[in-house]
Amino acid sequence: MKATEIIALESMGFICTLPGTSISIYPIGSPVATPLSYIIPFGVTPATSAIPMPGAFIMGKYGGKLTAVCKRLVSFMPPIILTRPVLLDSILYYGTSGIKSK
Repeated sequence: MKATEIIALESMGFICTLPGTSISIYPIGSPVATPLSYIIPFGVTPATSAIPMPGAFIMGKYGGKLTAVCKRLVSFMPPIILTRPVLLDSILYYGTSGIKSK
């Protein structure tokens, strides 16, 4: 599932550009402050050859943050574009349970 922040903005008509794939997770046994929304940067592939999917377990390392940029056109004359940056924690290495990629 996409990061909840991305889903919320897209439901309001924003188009989001991400440097990878966003996901939302529900941490099991992690500290309360553990982030729920992440981005898997382009080029990072799962160590287990299983693609992330709803209901799958994921284990990995994260570090750093990447910004998704969401934009929405609100007026044509003159053109006015709302821009909303979304800062997501970056997953650097991971593996999942689930369907193996080809």
